[in-house]
This record gives sequence, C-alpha cells and structure tokens, in this order.
Amino acid sequence: MGEDDSKSETTFWFGKYKDKDLSEVPGGYLRWMVDNFDPVPLPKDTKGLSVEEIAAMESRMRTFLFAAEDELHTRDQT
Repeated sequence: MGEDDSKSETTFWFGKYKDKDLSEVPGGYLRWMVDNFDPVPLPKDTKGLSVEEIAAMESRMRTFLFAAEDELHTRDQT
C-alpha cells in the first residue's frame, strides 16, 4: 500500500474528497458511497495489471468502504 497504511485506510485517494479523512466528509456522501460503490475495479483501471495488483485494489476499496460504514455508525451513536 502507501507510506502510511493506517492513514490510507481512512483517507480518500480519489475524487472530490481526495486527501480528506472519512471523518471530514459529509455523512450523506459517505452513505451514498457505501450504498453505491462497487469495490471491484473497472476494467479500464486494471489494464496491464497483474491479478495480484487487481486483488489489492479491490481489497483496499473493501477496507475503505468498511471504514466508511464504521464512521457512519460512530456518527449515528453520537
């Protein structure tokens, strides 16, 4: 993964909220993301990658989505 794996699990590396922690992102966006994102990479994003690299991309997104769900649960309890 990256230089700081603990940070990378909860930090956006893409899109409008790139470099923002999940805790800094509006709940509505997190809910939409959790409900709509598919952790399987698109073929256009995997061209030339090995099976292992593609599996790592999927794993990273799954971990990120689980972290987003955890963030939403934490917010719901406060």
